[in-house]
Amino acid sequence: MLCITQEGMRVVVNPAVVASFFVILSSVSVGVVSGITAFYLGSESLKTVNSPEENPTQKLGKWETVDLKKYHFQPVAEKTILVKVYNYVQEQRKAAKGEVKNKAKPKEKGK
Repeated sequence: MLCITQEGMRVVVNPAVVASFFVILSSVSVGVVSGITAFYLGSESLKTVNSPEENPTQKLGKWETVDLKKYHFQPVAEKTILVKVYNYVQEQRKAAKGEVKNKAKPKEKGK
């Protein structure tokens, strides 16, 4: 807070304002210095990184020679998929039950 009296040009500054100003100034300066340091260290570390000379997307060009008309998309009926999944699940359940029964039977030692 600044106070100016009529007697003269006497300026009184509140010490809390001065302390706040120095805290803000030091915080901003530390942030700027750390940002510059981080940028410098990052750019130095990336100097040895090179981009690949090959373009991986060019490897996809081999499909151009294949006749895509032979591989025409044909959707599969939902019923067919459901039947296959159901059969697979039933086979897995039977196999699991068979393993459980085999484990449950005690082995008879020589009679």
